[in-house]
Amino acid sequence: MIEVEDLFKSFKDTVALNGVNLKVSEEVHLIIGPNGAGKTTLLKCVMGILRPDSGNIRVFGKPPSSAKNRMAFLNEARKPIRRFRVRDYEEIMPLLYPNWNRKLFWEISSNLSLRRSKLVENMSAGMKAMFFLSLVISSGADVLILDEPTQNLDPVKVKEIEDIIKGETSGKIVLMSSHHLEEVENIADSFSIINRGRVIYSESLENAKADHRVVLQSEITQLDKVIGKVEENYYLVKTSSDRGRAPSLREIALAYLNPSKIER
Repeated sequence: MIEVEDLFKSFKDTVALNGVNLKVSEEVHLIIGPNGAGKTTLLKCVMGILRPDSGNIRVFGKPPSSAKNRMAFLNEARKPIRRFRVRDYEEIMPLLYPNWNRKLFWEISSNLSLRRSKLVENMSAGMKAMFFLSLVISSGADVLILDEPTQNLDPVKVKEIEDIIKGETSGKIVLMSSHHLEEVENIADSFSIINRGRVIYSESLENAKADHRVVLQSEITQLDKVIGKVEENYYLVKTSSDRGRAPSLREIALAYLNPSKIER
């Protein structure tokens, strides 16, 4: 389990994380939020790349520095080591991860037409994304931290990456940020919405959909808690009634990030 308690992190005069609390078990947990919300900072703190100003992080009951060989990180930049070839990564991965699975790596990356002598820095953006994801998934790590794994990719590559995550991460913790909410909704078990360094809503996807409905403005009652507008004349409300329709993950995120009230 990953446990984050009262996490604060600032960069000079900018507050990146402002009292974040989070618990994630064996599941795919999405971190959702606008650019600059603190998503990448949170992932890097969990990974141990950044040191928080205050607060606690525990990965399987230990600080990140004591659990590094149980975690693997796909960073947003996906910047390769200069002059490293595929075979160089193959050689260093078993040194970093004792459960490295070379066979799985080649199975996942089979559609890339990789040669062991290929320079990784010469790959296209899509190939780099698939290559580094293949390394992370094949690491054998218990925690996979994926920062925008589908960023700047065409719909076909996005679908391939999501299929890999869904098919190859059973029994692992996947902590992942993404802007492709329509697609990743199919693989998410739970999610947290973060804005201005704070978690403003966190829940399992199943419970979130059960607790909310999208209804016409004219259908809103005094018993409904209005969260926000999702489209013209339609609002996300927290309610126990079965009116309207179930919301999508995108609509839940949109409403919580842009809350609005109804004049009654």
